Amino acid sequence: EEIPPDAKDSSHIIRIDPGITFGTGAHESTRLAIKGIQKYLKEGDNVLDLGFGSGILSLIALKYNAAFVTGCDIDDDCTLACKSNFLKNDIDPGRGNFYIGNIITDEGLRNTILEASYDVICANILADIIIDMADIFPLALKEDGILITSGIIDFKENDVKRSLEDVGLKAIETLYDGEWVSVVFKKQRI
Repeated sequence: EEIPPDAKDSSHIIRIDPGITFGTGAHESTRLAIKGIQKYLKEGDNVLDLGFGSGILSLIALKYNAAFVTGCDIDDDCTLACKSNFLKNDIDPGRGNFYIGNIITDEGLRNTILEASYDVICANILADIIIDMADIFPLALKEDGILITSGIIDFKENDVKRSLEDVGLKAIETLYDGEWVSVVFKKQRI
């Protein structure tokens, strides 16, 4: 798309080429995750992007003044696409660390990612994978941290809510776009 010449504020415009990875911003699940970032991210937040794909959610978090982004994806192609998209948007790739591997099964990777704790986690991935990661989210989130889940097909909504509430997270908002669902959770103070 062309940027209109009369665009008043281009600071939040994202230039994205997903290559063969996921994430242009056009899919309903990505739009829902973006809404969550716009609403819940605070300046200076530390963000974890699980399933970073093209890097679109990481880019948006940084455009909305996140301090730093850590990402994890299982697809080797994502690292190159993400770095390229950072450069297309004049964002220093040094503002993020991106790992390839399965955080569920790779204990070393999980320990590396969990060396930090996060104000916001974005997980725009399939519902069954979110459910499989349920035990990881409370370990990764700071107190009062926000988990933005998306990529949930409507008939899996209650399964996701139940599994994350079972590990101590509280659903605070649910958004819908067509058959897709995003549920935002908060880590409660102990």
